[in-house]
Amino acid sequence: MRFAVTGYPWLVLLHQGRLYEFDGIRDPKLMTAFALEDYATKDSIAIPSPGIEAIAESSEIPLHVTKLTTSDLKNLDKAFVMIHAPWCGHCNKLLPTFGKAATQLLGLVTFGSIDGTDPVNQPILSAFNVKSYPTVLMLHDNSYTPYDGDRSLNSLVSFASSGYLDAKDKTRPMPMITTSKTSKDAMKEDTVEMAKSIHVVEWTADVFDTVMQGPPKSKPELFLVEFYAQWCGPCRAFSSVYEDIASELKKSSGIVVARIDGALEEELRTRMNIENYPTILLVDKSNRRMYKYGSKERTKSAIMEFVNGGYVSRKAIALPQPPSAFYLALYVIWYFALDLLQLVQNQFDLAIAILLIGCTIGYVFAKKFSGKKSIDVKTSKKKIA
Repeated sequence: MRFAVTGYPWLVLLHQGRLYEFDGIRDPKLMTAFALEDYATKDSIAIPSPGIEAIAESSEIPLHVTKLTTSDLKNLDKAFVMIHAPWCGHCNKLLPTFGKAATQLLGLVTFGSIDGTDPVNQPILSAFNVKSYPTVLMLHDNSYTPYDGDRSLNSLVSFASSGYLDAKDKTRPMPMITTSKTSKDAMKEDTVEMAKSIHVVEWTADVFDTVMQGPPKSKPELFLVEFYAQWCGPCRAFSSVYEDIASELKKSSGIVVARIDGALEEELRTRMNIENYPTILLVDKSNRRMYKYGSKERTKSAIMEFVNGGYVSRKAIALPQPPSAFYLALYVIWYFALDLLQLVQNQFDLAIAILLIGCTIGYVFAKKFSGKKSIDVKTSKKKIA
């Protein structure tokens, strides 16, 4: 725990008593450049001394806290649940205390955690009108009572044990939680609509493309988008600032604030030319332009200034179009080929691999370029005669 490592792999450069964390794309050229000279442009900390245990925030679910999904809520009579997100700094600070409260009330109250970024749990966010993370609720007697007290251990234990009974004015009937929308298109629709009620919405590449391809509702129609990675230390440090920015923008403008896991969305990351994390973009959907926030000053005031007009002084970049189905097929083949070649052990394996890759490429090109023309049999016979 000396270095507070929260994920693997974790790449750092130790130089002259300082620690520099590599938070870019794991590309050999980028990592080499970082090790040779780019590290000097990054923030650094002193190398922790032996015997000093670092304190790290974690999104891991504590002992005695049950991970819940939409289907689990129907079977709970009494439970204290926390709706959170892995990237949420405030959530990660609360989780250890929430776990201690669960241990104290073990056998008396069920403590549960719900990952709001999991598409399976989107109906929960809609049903309880979740507007921010973390949201803590006491489910009881076919009702629920929101917890809005301080986040100390004593307050959590007091509320979960019996304090919720004194908050009858805040108690609401248990909402209907529907799971009827299970198709991919319905999930996209739900996720896009969630952006209207949650400060920061988690997007996939599909949702991003769905939103950007739709007709603009205003001019300009702006979206603030962060590309991040779960293993990125600066991303975790920035998460609470980003949430505060989103909360402020929700009060003062109609700008939707979203984040995308660039480590999972490789094609979109490449298309948007994302080279490191976190990367912040302001997308103007109405003009099909985007602006990159290039400053290393990731403060609320600096980014708010960028959003509230400062972006016009930055270079406008044309918003890349989504790839065609043909391009996506080639993209998949490329990564399939790379994985396949890694399994090659001898010349025979290499021959088989090349044959498989060739057949796959041939099939894709045949489907793309072979035109099916209808033939009039009678006319053909007359021409032959």
